[in-house]
Amino acid sequence: MKRCILSVVILVLLIVSCIGSLVLLRTQCAWYGHLADQTAQAAASGDWALALVRFDEMQANWEEFHNTTGLFLDGEKLDAIHEHLICLRPLLADAHPETTSELESIRRLIDGLYEEEMPYFWHIM
Repeated sequence: MKRCILSVVILVLLIVSCIGSLVLLRTQCAWYGHLADQTAQAAASGDWALALVRFDEMQANWEEFHNTTGLFLDGEKLDAIHEHLICLRPLLADAHPETTSELESIRRLIDGLYEEEMPYFWHIM
């Protein structure tokens, strides 16, 4: 009986940790995605100085986002976002028209992080 209870406790702990990791991942992705949205809105409105400030905020918070989400995700997925971030600063500084599409691709990558981790049936198979 003790083994059965221990097995159930372990199973419950695993389920709780999986749900907790999904909640934390969703929170981090929403937070960092919001930073990307703010940068995109500033760039779309033509306020390039504000867009640079928002981008600096994104870069300053990259380590926190990377370290927290890196606990649950493969680092290669995060590297793709970082590669887009590296290319973004010169585009913002030059007020290049491709800036909004680059920010949109960053946003899609961030949203994809959470979507890929959801335990849908086709993800499990």
